[in-house]
Amino acid sequence: MRERDIKKVFYFNEKENKRFKKNVLKSSLSESNYLRSLIMNYEPKKLPSEKVLSEIIDELKPVGKLLNEVAREANRFDFINVRYYRRAIEKLNEIEYKVEKQLLNRM
Repeated sequence: MRERDIKKVFYFNEKENKRFKKNVLKSSLSESNYLRSLIMNYEPKKLPSEKVLSEIIDELKPVGKLLNEVAREANRFDFINVRYYRRAIEKLNEIEYKVEKQLLNRM
């Protein structure tokens, strides 16, 4: 049996429907989940802009390459280059701080 078995039907005018659809897209929730979140007095946050996400991804790519190099050397020589490893971890920590600050509005 369904968890939610009570059906509700809403009618919007054109302007309300456009605004509703726009807000749903910004929240990345389904229409039903968006309405439920509003009912529960929680306003969903907007998705971060494509620009912010692409900047973060661009910062993560070199870190991934560096960690790949460390892993390759570790597999080839049975040795971990600690200097490269620490550099990658420090960069990951910087990116984590930036993500928390920009996207999660912390700190």
